[in-house]
Amino acid sequence: MCHDDICTMTNAERQLTRLYKNLNILLERKAAYAGQAPLALLNQIDHHRQAITLTEQWRDGHLAAAEWREAMKPLLVSVEERADKAANSVTIGNISGGIHGSTIAGGDVNEVTIDRLVANIFEDDTALGEQRVRHEVIAVMQRLWIEPTLGGQSLSPFRLERLLDAVDHPWAGVVNLADQQRELLPPGTTLSDVLENADGSLLVLGEPACGKTTQLLDLARQALEAAAQNRGAPLPVILSLSGWRKDDRSLKAWLAQTLILKYYLTAEAIQTWLDNDELFVLLDELDRIETDRARAACVAAINTFNQEHSLTSLVVCCRTGVYQALPQRLQLSAAVRIVRPG
Repeated sequence: MCHDDICTMTNAERQLTRLYKNLNILLERKAAYAGQAPLALLNQIDHHRQAITLTEQWRDGHLAAAEWREAMKPLLVSVEERADKAANSVTIGNISGGIHGSTIAGGDVNEVTIDRLVANIFEDDTALGEQRVRHEVIAVMQRLWIEPTLGGQSLSPFRLERLLDAVDHPWAGVVNLADQQRELLPPGTTLSDVLENADGSLLVLGEPACGKTTQLLDLARQALEAAAQNRGAPLPVILSLSGWRKDDRSLKAWLAQTLILKYYLTAEAIQTWLDNDELFVLLDELDRIETDRARAACVAAINTFNQEHSLTSLVVCCRTGVYQALPQRLQLSAAVRIVRPG
């Protein structure tokens, strides 16, 4: 039997060895992306560094074991690839063997590696499921999208002008909208206000540098706050349509592929969210698609997606002039143009 201080130091050192090993692997992957690493990969690196700091504090006696475990709970699962079949063996430290019908126990066992799945097991399986993946996306969005752009700064003054003639409104053939084509909305009206009354789909237009992306991020920030407090709220994801290619035809397929790449998520989680209309999709930079033909194909794909997933909240941003030159309009519920005062 070892002295408590010695056991604590030994266990902490084992954890540090694992954490540093995993961190080095993640840093190698980051380097391979040559400056274009997925957001969730950067988030994993950040969480490993936090875990190392906490574990060093535990080793040095600044945290008790129970405090260390509690502090480690919020740190996110790092999942690369989950095997399609059940794992037949497990390796933990120097322990190796079959796990069918077996129970693995040990005071210092806190991480299990199965195929290429690495998971923090301080919490139960439910916590390692959808809720933790949602938390990961929320954390990535906050740290790498919202905070660097918005921070604690107030938004520049702006007004919104309603443009019902900019979209093919689903009720255009039923309700007379002739007298409501353009309307300068009251000061203080936000994209969130308009979207709330627009059946979940909105087009945002504006001139270059008018603040379209900033307003989109502010809308995402509000949605993130709701998603963090309520698991039933849709999960907002921001994507740039500049990645749309001429051969792309299905927005749903493009969303799935891009979310896997940019957010480092599993195809299974994304497919579930898309099928169940659990995402809030914010698409920026329609104007940055490479060719007119590819842009027109993207508009058609957005319209198809919106028809098939009418319960999925959808916002699209584009420069006014580029959108006006399109041969086909977006079939969304509302459109606004950002207007700068003066």
